[in-house]
Amino acid sequence: MVRKDKETVLQQFRDELVKQDLLHEGDSIGVDDETLLRFLRARGFNLKQAITMWKNCQQWRETVEGVGIDELYRQTDPYDYPEREHVFQCWPLYFHKVG
Repeated sequence: MVRKDKETVLQQFRDELVKQDLLHEGDSIGVDDETLLRFLRARGFNLKQAITMWKNCQQWRETVEGVGIDELYRQTDPYDYPEREHVFQCWPLYFHKVG
């Protein structure tokens, strides 16, 4: 697909997601071209299939574990996991220019 065609389909995808109230400014994913292009590439730039994929992704993000992915991220401490001590033995972590 020619670059100009991809840009046209990308704009159509964005416009259709907004029109269907599936994309909003401030959403945690999807407002950037790179993310939207991932959905289009995954479906061979088929607009209808990419929209269906987007809807399914958003449904999963809202319902995973009964609270949604955004809430799970808020609840999770990224530095607290069972393998932490073993990982730090193999890959020390340092913070530079702190304090």
